[in-house]
Amino acid sequence: MSELAGKAYRLPESLEASAPYVLAACNHGRLVFNGAVVGMRGDPLPPVSGAATVVGLHVARFFDSQCSNDLCALRITHRRTGEEFDPRSTLLADARGHLRTLAESMLADAVGVSTLAVTADGALVLVRQSRHNAASPMLLAASGSGSLEPRDLRGSSSGALQDVLRRGMQRELCEETGIRPDEIRNTTVAGFARWLERGAKPEFFGLTELSATVHDLASRGPLASGERLYSGGTLTLRMDIDALGRELAEGMGLLTAPSLPRRIREDGSLPLLLALRAVARGRGLLGPQGGGRPGPRREGGGHGREQVSGQHHGRQAEDEQGQPRACSTALPAGTSRTATRQAVTGFAGPSRGAAQPRSARCG
Repeated sequence: MSELAGKAYRLPESLEASAPYVLAACNHGRLVFNGAVVGMRGDPLPPVSGAATVVGLHVARFFDSQCSNDLCALRITHRRTGEEFDPRSTLLADARGHLRTLAESMLADAVGVSTLAVTADGALVLVRQSRHNAASPMLLAASGSGSLEPRDLRGSSSGALQDVLRRGMQRELCEETGIRPDEIRNTTVAGFARWLERGAKPEFFGLTELSATVHDLASRGPLASGERLYSGGTLTLRMDIDALGRELAEGMGLLTAPSLPRRIREDGSLPLLLALRAVARGRGLLGPQGGGRPGPRREGGGHGREQVSGQHHGRQAEDEQGQPRACSTALPAGTSRTATRQAVTGFAGPSRGAAQPRSARCG
């Protein structure tokens, strides 16, 4: 269950002074729309024992998210004194050095939603981000990827969080690809993670089955003018998600799995990689979907270079097992809170391979 707070999120006073400098450092002259987003307060995963709690939601603005969550990717230096401040140590970690829960957080924590759409003839739909995107510019993104918005809360009489998430995923999918709502058969919420390099904001991942084919999408007209600025176009790609799931179940890392296409390995954004991992792991544990129907044809994967870098490059930070490291692991629905905390890297200092904070000088 979810519940919307009566008051909108407000940036804490301790973060207001740095806001103008953070916005300048994050956006680099990009065209950014300060739209309304939905943030989260509370753990969305079921407790180890006892009754599930209501997950609190609140309305915030995109700039609130940048000035709180994205602030954590910066190292702040005072202009006059030269004193440096690493926001991660105070905003993300508690006294024991553990990641703060969403209930304990003072950040906007805008909810990210990403879904992978599969056509009726078994192709994966991907979106190329344009250089104007604030997150993951010029990289491949999931079929629909963005932030939960207040309009996604409407029409949910039950207050079920998964209904809200599905609505947000499907809205993003239609906006970014031109897919019509009547071409969506079903959307399943497949996983949850927290994106450490963006202030440990919550991210949800899903799988959307389409009635449209590759041919149907190829004959589609251009996107609406508002989305065209942020999209470099859509593409379809064949891969065997069931095979990827089996490889992950056998202990292979995502970025070293043979079934992961080279193009995604080298140019995939972090939400795309985590969405693929969540969906594939679910299928690997449950077996092939659709009554034994064969999975999509596999594209020649090849083994790309495994040297990886930070969040603004084509390759993502990776741990020793070849897993994307820039956020906690995407976990299937029903995973306990204990498992989630075990999946999050410690915050005593930057872990191996992590992107180093950028700098911002404040007055």
